Amino acid sequence: MPREIFDSQLAAAFLGLGYSLSYQGLVKLLLGEEIPKDETRSDWLKRPLTDTQLQYAANDVSYLLALREALWEQLKSKDVLQWFEEECVSQTNLATEIENEESWKISYTMISNAWKLDDGSLSRLREICYWRELKAREKNKPKNWIAKDNDLFNIASIKQDLGTFSSADLESITFSDRRFIGRYGDEILNLLNNPSMQQICVDRSLLNFPLRPALRKQLKACQSVVSSLAEKLSVAPELLARKRLLQNLVRDYESFGELRWEGDLSGWRKELLEPEINPLFG
Repeated sequence: MPREIFDSQLAAAFLGLGYSLSYQGLVKLLLGEEIPKDETRSDWLKRPLTDTQLQYAANDVSYLLALREALWEQLKSKDVLQWFEEECVSQTNLATEIENEESWKISYTMISNAWKLDDGSLSRLREICYWRELKAREKNKPKNWIAKDNDLFNIASIKQDLGTFSSADLESITFSDRRFIGRYGDEILNLLNNPSMQQICVDRSLLNFPLRPALRKQLKACQSVVSSLAEKLSVAPELLARKRLLQNLVRDYESFGELRWEGDLSGWRKELLEPEINPLFG
């Protein structure tokens, strides 16, 4: 794991240039240089690589130092460099956490509507989410390229009265990618029909249950504060506090009777948000 990073996309968010501005867009905006993307889908397995492929690959790194210098100066001028550096440290810590296998075993808790499933279906969701984490690393692909959240939820939701899952059960689902069954159907069936599936325990307290009406009102008030403050500071509102962070803050207040400025809401976010949000929960 790297000990120190400079995330150019994150820097752009702190400067109000957009929350997910691409490298190509950032280079054009700050350095005035056009990076052609014609070779993105060319055959990178074929050898030798063409001159245009080599130039494409070089462009992906050749502007980084100039980009860093331009962003660094703007971060200093805006007086947000310390916040940015804190967030870069947070990103390296998050990467370490993501690579902890124990966190893969509770990745099912991040699936929307998982709370709707009974314990048996939730156990299936837990195992196929864990399978997806392993498969993504095996294939070196983003996990949503392996399977979409909604597809995993639909697999876990299959009602099975006969005790054995079949290909027909999977074929009854309309998958986001029609090639899913051909690629992974056998693996999924073996997983679903594994006798040990019945012994798997799930922790429902980790699930994101819907907020009560009163808490939804408080959440909207928090979002309004974040939106106004982000506009005032000229930073991306998603950077300041995404919806999930605010939901967790509201849930903590209901559970513990106080706002807990921990984890991603500590540090510079707490410094900015606590004075504005605390009065909403007086």
